[in-house]
Amino acid sequence: MPAQHRFYAQWSPQGIITWAKEIGDEVGALVEKIFENKGCLELSYRICLGIIDLSRRYGADRVNRASGRALEFHSYSYKAVKNILEKGLDTLKEETLFLESFPPHSNIRGRNYFN
Repeated sequence: MPAQHRFYAQWSPQGIITWAKEIGDEVGALVEKIFENKGCLELSYRICLGIIDLSRRYGADRVNRASGRALEFHSYSYKAVKNILEKGLDTLKEETLFLESFPPHSNIRGRNYFN
């Protein structure tokens, strides 16, 4: 068996999930989703090992936040996590839109006006 094939034969999905959870819970959850959604086991190994390898370059905290953001968007791929890290989207705070009510204003008529 070629060396690369032997490398993949040594791994199991549970082993990679355990390794990913050591980086962070979000990374572990993302890796679990990748194994659930991908049909080819070897392709899933490559994607997951690539995401785990990103922690060497960007750090475990950033990869964990980027994985959480990828999970929010249901984007379970190496490319999605890498793009989030490259663009710094993992460092942005979540914006809360429309949680505050509009201030009272004389020009706003309200729903009783239209009855």
